[in-house]
Amino acid sequence: MQSALIGAAAFAGGLIGGLLPALLSNTLGWPLATPAPYRVPLALAALIAVVLVRSTWPSPLALLSRWCASRIFPVPVTLWL
Repeated sequence: MQSALIGAAAFAGGLIGGLLPALLSNTLGWPLATPAPYRVPLALAALIAVVLVRSTWPSPLALLSRWCASRIFPVPVTLWL
């Protein structure tokens, strides 16, 4: 399943990355000889990559609950006396 999704994502990314500069060029009137139509898809890909990497990080609440669960709280000293 994972290798099928990787292949499909690579195909879709190549297709979108190849068509998006031409689409932007036609829509906004930028010539394809300039770097402007290529800048937007690269920035979009970087933004998507940052969002996807950030989504794999655990939330601060999950980190806190994991930290609290791993601690063994000692018996208070007043109970020993």
